[in-house]
Amino acid sequence: MENLALQNLAMHLFQQDPDHLERAERYINISMEDAKFYNNRLRMIEISQIMPQIMVSYQTMVKKQNSNLRFSVVSISLLVLGLVLTSFLVFKQNRKLTARRIELADNNLQLKQLNLQLANSNLQQVDLNEKLQELNRKLLDTNKHREALASIYIDLCAKYIDKLEKFQTLVKRKIKANQAQDLLQTVSSTRVSEEDAATFLNRFDKAFLELYPSFVEEFNSLLRTEGKIVQKSPHTLTTELRTFALIRLGVKNTADIAGLLFLSPQTIYNCRSVTKGKALCKDSFDQDVMSLCTVIHNEAAEQ
Repeated sequence: MENLALQNLAMHLFQQDPDHLERAERYINISMEDAKFYNNRLRMIEISQIMPQIMVSYQTMVKKQNSNLRFSVVSISLLVLGLVLTSFLVFKQNRKLTARRIELADNNLQLKQLNLQLANSNLQQVDLNEKLQELNRKLLDTNKHREALASIYIDLCAKYIDKLEKFQTLVKRKIKANQAQDLLQTVSSTRVSEEDAATFLNRFDKAFLELYPSFVEEFNSLLRTEGKIVQKSPHTLTTELRTFALIRLGVKNTADIAGLLFLSPQTIYNCRSVTKGKALCKDSFDQDVMSLCTVIHNEAAEQ
C-alpha cells in the first residue's frame, strides 16, 4: 500500500495536464486512503498539502461544467418554448387566414354595392373639395394675419434694443464726464418707464384685438348686464380686459400678469375677484374665459 507513485501521478496530472483534473482528484483520494490504511503520517501530511489544491481546481471545473450544463438546458428550453410558441402562432395564423378567405368572399359580394355607393360619394366629394379650398383660403389669410402680428412684436423688440443701446451710450458718456448726479436723476425718472409701459400696452391691445377681434363681445357675454365692460376706444383694452386677455393666452399666475401689465399683484387680484363676481357662472368663469375665441374668423384676417 506504499503508493507514492500514484500520489506523484496525481500531482503530475494536476500540474501538467489540467484536462485530467478528475483523474488527479481520484488518484490523490486513493493515495490518502492508502496512507490512512498503513497510518503513514508523513505521507498523509504530504498528501494533505497537495489535496486542497487539486480539490479546489476540481470543484472549480465541476462548477464550470455545471454552469455550462445549466446554460445548455436553459437554451434548449428556450428553443423548445420558442418552437411551441411559433407552432401555436402558425396554427392561429392559419385559422385567421381561413376566416379571412371566407370574409373576402363576402366582401367581394358587397364590393359591387360599394361601387354604386362610391359614385354617389364622388359627387359629395366634389362639394367637400370646394369647401376645403375655401377653408384653406381662410387658413392662409389667418397665417398672414399671424405673421403680421409677429412683425409687430419683432419691431417692438428692435425698438427696445435700440433704446437700450442709446441708454448705454448715455450712461458711458455721463460716467466719463463725471456727471454721476445727472445720471442718477436720469435713471430715477419714471417718465421713460411710463412711456415704455404705454408703448407696450398699446402694442399688446392692437395685436390681441387683431388676433381675437370678438374677444370683448364674447367676454361680456359671460358677465351680467350691469357688469359688462365698455372700452374707452375700439382699439384699446381696459385693465380688466387686459388681465383676462392674458389669461386667455395662458398666463394665469397673478404675479406674472401684474409684471406684464406694470401693476401690483394686489391690483390684479382685486381686478380678477371683482370681475369674477359679475360673472353669470362664477364656478366655471376661468374655464369659460379659456374657451373664448376658439375660431379666428376670416373677417378678422381681412381687417
